[in-house]
Amino acid sequence: MTAVLTQLACAVDQAVLKAAVAAVAKRLPSRPALPTLACVKLTVDGDRLSIAAFDYDTSATAAVSVDGRGDGQVLVSGRLLSALTDTLPAKPVALTVDNGRLKLTCGTVKLGFPTLPVDEYPQLPDLPPAVGTVDAAEFARAVKRVAAATGPDAEPKNLIGLWFSFDAVLTMLASDRYRAAAGVVSWQASGEAGHACPPAHLVADTAHLLSGRVTLYADDALFGMSDGNLTVVTAQLTDHPGERLRSFFDGQTNRTVELDAEEFAGHVGRAAKVHEKATPIILDFADGGVAIRATGEDSTDADAAMDCDIDGGPIEIRINPDYLTAAIKAAGTGRIALRMGAVTKPVQVLPVGDDSYRHLIVPIRKQ
Repeated sequence: MTAVLTQLACAVDQAVLKAAVAAVAKRLPSRPALPTLACVKLTVDGDRLSIAAFDYDTSATAAVSVDGRGDGQVLVSGRLLSALTDTLPAKPVALTVDNGRLKLTCGTVKLGFPTLPVDEYPQLPDLPPAVGTVDAAEFARAVKRVAAATGPDAEPKNLIGLWFSFDAVLTMLASDRYRAAAGVVSWQASGEAGHACPPAHLVADTAHLLSGRVTLYADDALFGMSDGNLTVVTAQLTDHPGERLRSFFDGQTNRTVELDAEEFAGHVGRAAKVHEKATPIILDFADGGVAIRATGEDSTDADAAMDCDIDGGPIEIRINPDYLTAAIKAAGTGRIALRMGAVTKPVQVLPVGDDSYRHLIVPIRKQ
């Protein structure tokens, strides 16, 4: 049986420690199956401190440079460590283990944490093979846009996934059946073409924490991403219809509307506050403008109109305003385009002059 190594000791910058613990604590399960899964594992090896969390589906490891004074490992409550490091003054932090307790000193602040046996903590999964690298900022932006088309409560559960296609460009796709989004980003492939499908919300929650160049990893069972300091490995979802959904983005359209994103978002957002949840809002495009109408409970209603450029005949669309708001926000500021065919066909939302992102929303049939 491996005992806690009591010689663990290091000094680390408070801001660096706070950020690393916070990033890892995001992956702690809200209802851990075992007491150890509510903990983070701290490992000091030379001048490097690793902080790890694992729930059998997802692992996260943050590594920071420290003034190492003794190698070792310790297991402590992750949420408690995160909550308390967030309150520390901006001074160097010393970590030591003494008599089975983690001691943390920061200026005049002294904290003590009970520890659990390190050998009771499960083995973290190894990274699968690398498949390519991508700029962190471009990756985070693309992930945020595409993940807007699904959520952690989508059913069936495979539709919570963010589907990646590894090829000459990195393609992403997400859908919850009522909407779908696709994005592409340039990258440097290092493996064979293939696919991966991790949970979309997990990738979105992590991508914005990464910096520099991000390496992506994948095999048939696992997906990983790392910038060298923060590494996340998660189990893949199966049976995501990513390949089949690609054809939806090639659907026929015979109308294109261009309009100001910010003004349109304001009108749609106002209508969303009024409309009854079981009913759509109505978009009526005609004569160089669009009317946005919503009816709510107790006969409350909202009407607005704005100018737009219409290429094609008039059309009236009934649509979920929450989905439309998310699509407009993901498309970005400036001008956006709506491409439409028949009133029962998906509405495409995309930024004008940017072919790297498209969002589809299935309209609601008239009752």
